[in-house]
Amino acid sequence: MNKKFLSVILFSALMVGTAGTFTSCKDYDDDIENLQGQITSNKDAIAALESQIKSGEWVSSVTSTTNGIVVTLGNGTSYTITNGEKGEAGKDGVTPKIAVNNDKIQVSYDNGTTWTDLISLEDLKGEAGDAAATPTFSVGEDGHIYVQYGEDGEKTDLGVSTGGIYYVEDGVKLTIHIPNKDGEYEDIVLPRAASISSIKAVTVSSAAVLSEGADIELTYGKAADNGKYFDGTAFKKGDILLPSKEAKNVISAQVNPTIADATVYNFYLANSKGSSIFTLSEATPNMTEEPLTRVATANKGIYDMGITFVSGVTEAQIKAAKGAYAIATKDAYDNEVLSSYDVTVDVKAATTTTLDVTVTTQEVEINKELDLNDCVDMKNVIDVQYYFATNQTAAVDAAKATITGTKIKGEVANKTVVVSVKYLTYDGEVKDATKTITVKFINPATENAFTQTLVLNADASKNVLTFDVTSLIGNTTSSAPSFFTNIGNAKFTAAAKDKNSNTDKAKGDDAVGITAPVAVATADASTTPNGYYKHTLTYRVNNATVIPGTYEAELTYGSSPVNTVKLTLIVEENVASYDFKPLDLYFTGTNATAYGTPANSKITYNLKGLFGITTWDNIAFTETVPESYKDADGIQWTANAWLADATSGGITVDKVATKNEAAKTGNFGGAYEARSLKATYTPYANKNLTATAYDFTLTIKSSVFEGSLNYVKKVKNEYVTGDNKTINVAAANAKATLKAEEIRGITKTNVIYFGNSHLTDAYVASVSVALEGDAAKQYLDLAGDFTNDDVTITPKANVTIPGDGKTVTCYVRVSVVDEWGKTKTVDVPVVLQ
Repeated sequence: MNKKFLSVILFSALMVGTAGTFTSCKDYDDDIENLQGQITSNKDAIAALESQIKSGEWVSSVTSTTNGIVVTLGNGTSYTITNGEKGEAGKDGVTPKIAVNNDKIQVSYDNGTTWTDLISLEDLKGEAGDAAATPTFSVGEDGHIYVQYGEDGEKTDLGVSTGGIYYVEDGVKLTIHIPNKDGEYEDIVLPRAASISSIKAVTVSSAAVLSEGADIELTYGKAADNGKYFDGTAFKKGDILLPSKEAKNVISAQVNPTIADATVYNFYLANSKGSSIFTLSEATPNMTEEPLTRVATANKGIYDMGITFVSGVTEAQIKAAKGAYAIATKDAYDNEVLSSYDVTVDVKAATTTTLDVTVTTQEVEINKELDLNDCVDMKNVIDVQYYFATNQTAAVDAAKATITGTKIKGEVANKTVVVSVKYLTYDGEVKDATKTITVKFINPATENAFTQTLVLNADASKNVLTFDVTSLIGNTTSSAPSFFTNIGNAKFTAAAKDKNSNTDKAKGDDAVGITAPVAVATADASTTPNGYYKHTLTYRVNNATVIPGTYEAELTYGSSPVNTVKLTLIVEENVASYDFKPLDLYFTGTNATAYGTPANSKITYNLKGLFGITTWDNIAFTETVPESYKDADGIQWTANAWLADATSGGITVDKVATKNEAAKTGNFGGAYEARSLKATYTPYANKNLTATAYDFTLTIKSSVFEGSLNYVKKVKNEYVTGDNKTINVAAANAKATLKAEEIRGITKTNVIYFGNSHLTDAYVASVSVALEGDAAKQYLDLAGDFTNDDVTITPKANVTIPGDGKTVTCYVRVSVVDEWGKTKTVDVPVVLQ
């Protein structure tokens, strides 16, 4: 069958926020039209999927049906895509699901409940090659699905027949293969997780402290004699021995955004040339009981991956592999995302091997897996095997215990098995560990009977966690005090750091900022809607000190028997509710302008006016004072600090720069000079909550100078531009009058003033009137000022209008000097005729 590969189907818009470069040699709009035109029944579903994916959604699951598939997105929306008129279902009438799992290509006909192995990636790859290459799939003329590794690999028949839709899950990429009405396959590629925008290699210490970068030391051995790995793979004397996946090293990565599920991505190491002889296993969330800290942050977004060599490498390749590498991955559309080259790999030939059992007894809940590697400390181990000795047969059967790889699981509680360990040394010798691991299978922990969640909002609208425990006592009694015998304090379920006191809190310590009730509160039956007694417990939360997280408390009740129930208390933040934001009135981007209050040689202002916030006690400010410098004339210029303290928000700014020639000093950094500042909002002044920092620059300006000043007249209660003042020089008592009310100013803070009124309110220091320009000085005289309301404008004695014109236009200038020392002017036209 022919195949048309539509690798993005209008999803190229997804690439916003994704590192890497996307290139294309096709017109995807044409492909979309072709695809939607040919598969009429899927037109609406595809268009809707396109819209959702563009908005940042991803596929959370795909379910096979007898006539196609159902695609469900991360937001819960589902879309059905059906076989076209040429399509046929797969085995048993169900669409086949192909997946690249655990280094194998597998097929499932029951939506992943069971899988059938088709081929291993190692067999498909052949010799060691590009670690970043991926399998590609197609349907042959015989109706079988074929796979090849990379672009140049040989096609291999998977033995899976299909005449209709099939789909492949490979890392973050979901490819839906749809036959159109002509029997040709169109491929739709969708992401199985949010796009990763950045990767950073990190190291997580035993104390749960996070540091940037990773140093990895890999070792290899050389067989002293013929032998076998524990999976039966043979090696010969002199062969290079590589650590198996059971004995791999671990590398950690921090992934952003944290909403991206890194477990579905395929990661690899690459040097600056894009090559590597290492392979990384599937990413798993990094789990620690301590919150990872630079100071104290959660381990959100941290993933672990096993690192080892690709198979088939030579000793020469290994020895040349030392150097710096980046952790890399590709998104669903093959855009590559790289970390910095922050992984340093050192490769050494091992000379010794040790394996110590460090945990000899371990409990695990039934039907849950325990990784036995967590019970041992290995160094230079080539391979490891956990197994049951023959004397454990009866115990294993009783517990229904199994070991798969390094994981053990049992199905029957209160049964114990003993696990033996053997390992392969650097030179191929098989050795037994000196200690065994005793594993006891236990019942699952009692589920928490009651759970309450408190979401901290900016308005402090709720600060209690109330549990209704009526069901424990029944609805017909009011004797709660004697029935409920003990109310426990809320306790940390995991270690945390109290940032207020800088004291580490251990698992089981009493919660900070959560107060337990002294008794169960009982509402009388007559006051409840159903006529029963209601019994409640209320834990009070101090928003100013609480640490967000999950807590547990125990409530003891009854007498014969005495029972204990667990209460789960969850404290979360609604960060979106925190109303700290810059006000558009003052900001253009991160640049703010304010005007302040002039007083003597200074201007005062409070920075809090720049932001929208409910409680100003929770905001603090810092500034960056410009550095002093010496100019060419030897003047040492220094800027004064604006902020008096961090919390009040008050600043004092110099009106103008000053200079002392004698002392060779000067002062700058005042009005009309931008200053870098930072505002930090801490909800409830609780340093354990998410603080918001905003960096900005502020320029203090004059509200008068930045405002308007106009010559006006009033028409029907509105101010418009005033008419020209006209003087007939031949008339008796020729003159014009300029009134103070005809000069109108509006400051940037919306204070209206006139030539002689409201000047103090507007911070106007003085108003003066003068002739402007040579013509005015030649032809006009002025008398009076706005102190007495009017200014009289008269022609000079014996003035004569030039013979070559009938009029002369002159100007009278009104100057307003403000308290900032700035001058604002407006010119009034005077026409002589």
